[in-house]
Amino acid sequence: MKGHQKKRRKGVSPLIASVLLIGFTVTITSLIIIWGRTFTAERADKEQAISEAQLNCNNLDFTVTSADYSSGALTLSLGIKNKGMTTIDSFVFRINEGAAVIESGEKVEGIQEKTVGIEDASFSGIPSISQVEIIPKIRVARNYYIPCSTKSRVVDKVASA
Repeated sequence: MKGHQKKRRKGVSPLIASVLLIGFTVTITSLIIIWGRTFTAERADKEQAISEAQLNCNNLDFTVTSADYSSGALTLSLGIKNKGMTTIDSFVFRINEGAAVIESGEKVEGIQEKTVGIEDASFSGIPSISQVEIIPKIRVARNYYIPCSTKSRVVDKVASA
């Protein structure tokens, strides 16, 4: 009666299986908690940097001392004087109420006057510039800038050459 013999299968005992499942669950839970802490800490640091930069926007003060446009050379030259201590890291220029929007990486340190020159192909269809809105930007982190829209200046008289 060899055909009726019981086949003995060896497997993992229920106690060992339960211990392995509990260990696996604890490990996964620990990894999620560690990731969550890191994620929230990084997010909090980023939000803090953005808030500080927005506060720095309130301390920003600049004037435009000159504005010249050459349609032949497709260049716009703006004299910008930073009257505050906060460094202006970049600018956005809106030409003729949005006919062209140009970003400039020119930096103007605190209490400094600088001529910002813009050469751009988008000027090719613009014979004259009647208005330039200048929006300063402050650097928050590497390659991350926030615009200080409340401190923008509008130049209504641009000299043509």
